[in-house]
Amino acid sequence: MQLLMDLDDTLVNHSKAQRVASARFGELFRREIPGYSQESFERVWNRIMMKYYQKFLDRELSFEEQQHSRMRELFDNPGMSPETAGELFARYLDLYEASWETYEDVVPFLTWCVSHNHPVSVLTDGSQKQQNRKLELTGLAPYFTYVFTAEEEKRTKPDPLFFTGVCEKLSAKPSDTIYIGDNREKDALGASQAGLTGIWLDRENRDSPFEGLRVTSLIRAISFLEEPAQRGEDYSVSK
Repeated sequence: MQLLMDLDDTLVNHSKAQRVASARFGELFRREIPGYSQESFERVWNRIMMKYYQKFLDRELSFEEQQHSRMRELFDNPGMSPETAGELFARYLDLYEASWETYEDVVPFLTWCVSHNHPVSVLTDGSQKQQNRKLELTGLAPYFTYVFTAEEEKRTKPDPLFFTGVCEKLSAKPSDTIYIGDNREKDALGASQAGLTGIWLDRENRDSPFEGLRVTSLIRAISFLEEPAQRGEDYSVSK
């Protein structure tokens, strides 16, 4: 069984790292950021981030260009030079990288996969350089065979061709491939619609209807990788 996994908020707690790093960045530059307010800064940061990161995913901007655009809007300086914007974003990036943490179930799960000869690769919406660095700095890189990114594959989730194209590169049938991710629509449903077995990693155990496969920890996903005769419990629906 081939296993593919999302990275951000599945393996590494991206949301927490971004929240911590952006708050520290805001404090550092509170005098230079127009209208800065500690109470509203996270909301402002996320709005700007989502605006320009989507432009990167849509291939309207390069990864570096979306970083620079975020700094220009945040500091209300459309004419900010690429050098200055890059230097500012590098300050944020240092804070962001210092805040990267893996979830406690990640290493035990990946260790089990390796010991049971289940090849694991990453399929992620992101830049190749940053996602590789994220895996390296968190110590997860050795567990993965390949890292497939939206930047390199020129497609984003939930595009079915993103999933099936990666399966083809791995010489794996979609029907023999599992994809695990924290986003219900992009990950679980997107993979399922492409013919893979999509599993929603719902760590928060949300009280929301879902007819697909759901687990609340990676350890519980082991059931789907075991042979049927080894399964001690049927996790086939929303557990």
